[in-house]
Amino acid sequence: LGISTFLVSLLMLQLAPANGFSATSDEPLSIGRESCRNNESWRFSKNITRERADSFELFLKGGRPPVVAFAEGLALRRFGDSDEERFLGEYWVSRALLEGKLGHVAWNGFSAMLSHDVKPEQLGIQLAARIPELAQATRSLNARDLADAKLILQEAAGARVRELVSHEKPQPKSVEPLLAILANGGAHEILSQGLWAARRRDHRATINWLKKFLAAPIPARLERYRDHARILLGRAHFSTGEFGASLTMLKTVSRSSNELAQSLSDLAWAQLQEGRYSEAIGTTVALRSGGLKNTFTPESPMVMAMAMNEICQYPQSVQAMQSFKKHYGVAHKWLSGWIAKPMPLYSKAVQFLASTGKSKDPTAPPTQVASDWVRSPLFIAFQDEINLIIDEKDSAKSLARSGSEEQKKLTNEVLRIIRDLKPRLKLAKMKQKEGELLPSQILADLTLLKHEMLRLRRLRQAAPIWRMILANHQRLAPIREAQLLAQINEDLTRRTRKMFYQIEEIAENLQLVEVEIYNGASQDIIWQNAHPDYKKVAQQFSEEKASANKVWDWGQSMSSSGDGETESGEIWEDELGSFKAAVFDNCSSKDKYLAIKMKRGNS
Repeated sequence: LGISTFLVSLLMLQLAPANGFSATSDEPLSIGRESCRNNESWRFSKNITRERADSFELFLKGGRPPVVAFAEGLALRRFGDSDEERFLGEYWVSRALLEGKLGHVAWNGFSAMLSHDVKPEQLGIQLAARIPELAQATRSLNARDLADAKLILQEAAGARVRELVSHEKPQPKSVEPLLAILANGGAHEILSQGLWAARRRDHRATINWLKKFLAAPIPARLERYRDHARILLGRAHFSTGEFGASLTMLKTVSRSSNELAQSLSDLAWAQLQEGRYSEAIGTTVALRSGGLKNTFTPESPMVMAMAMNEICQYPQSVQAMQSFKKHYGVAHKWLSGWIAKPMPLYSKAVQFLASTGKSKDPTAPPTQVASDWVRSPLFIAFQDEINLIIDEKDSAKSLARSGSEEQKKLTNEVLRIIRDLKPRLKLAKMKQKEGELLPSQILADLTLLKHEMLRLRRLRQAAPIWRMILANHQRLAPIREAQLLAQINEDLTRRTRKMFYQIEEIAENLQLVEVEIYNGASQDIIWQNAHPDYKKVAQQFSEEKASANKVWDWGQSMSSSGDGETESGEIWEDELGSFKAAVFDNCSSKDKYLAIKMKRGNS
């Protein structure tokens, strides 16, 4: 939905008994598990009658249309025998709206539940909604209830932490109370602590927490954060100078990860720092292959240039720098124009998606830039919510038709029962003797008629409230949509500025790398002129190395191409899934050459 998963999760925690309870009470709370999911289940207290519990569970199993469930929940909220039943009715109403695919309307109802004052019969929700009062509130719970309440609360607190750390400037005073609630919360606590440590750039703490998270069994709900944890852990290792540990962790990132391109860029840096130059070159080549070549990873040519320089492949190092200008020149030009005259970017991102990256519009952003926009987690989440707002318009019309059909169906059913029952009832009364009860079938049909008429009355009473709720939603939906668009544009603006300054910084750094390359290249030319037979001897070293390794031939990493760019070197993917390049190490070959010449001279 793009709404606060924290608030929705809080509402999964339900309902204390109306007559109060203490830490020694044996009467359980009404607690919902896996709420708002297909496998939602409930444990009801004695304050919820069996009839109402059965009706609610029938709705959860799909046996009641949302409009009927809405009417039943509304009636329970108004006429329930206890505060607990009435509070369950309030939950029921919002749950029916959610089932009817009106997520925003349901969220408003759930939020209203959180505004209630603390009462024993509503303590389950209130202890979740009022975080600072948790310690005091839980003194009233028995052990069984406390375990259920803490589990649900910890899941909610973990969701809220994940939301807060995504903000540009998260406040410790907002996060730390949640971390206190997560104490002894298993994977939820460990992940939350790791994310918060990463956000504070506390690299040692990040390593400690995220190692624990990845080492322990990960709950199904948190499985989608596995790759995110791997990337953060890899970056933390890199920041502490543990480059070997960093590249080992980054190699485990799933190839289906939305952050694969950035993780490969990070991997190339770690390989470079660890001195694994051929692997670093191979990884940068991978970023220029297939779909990855359309991603925004401008640091990869610089890594390749530096790696080539380290193995004394100076011409190829220069070509790597030139490839940066070629591949990112258009992007830099577009970004420079946008920086000079900023504009909202949401429409450009949508046009990019609609055109599948093949727009003929001269003002359209380069694929590398636009693909970075549409991979933004915030863009994806908020666009999903915008889509939901659009879908809710259709859902509202569909549910209105459903309500009319249900009312018509119930009316016809009531009339059918009356037509069938009336003559039988008249005849039974004629035959009835003093003190004698009516036949059991007649009594059962009368009960059924009463029940169906009650359902019909509930539907009719719910109709105006239903229309009012939908009218309010239609009035507020455009406001929410405008808020979402503003937040998306803000995120895209932030990402676009970062891309521009990143290219600017890399271009500046490449000037320094270029100086170093040309200094090394000039010395190399002098050295090779002094040793004219070096290239022939060095070629033998390269052939011996290639025959000693089994590789998959993925083509050439630096071979001659029609556009003047030269790339050569054999590529393969090893069993760990990382990319590696079999390139000629000119520096080490010089040492071997001198050793051979010295040995021959001595002999």
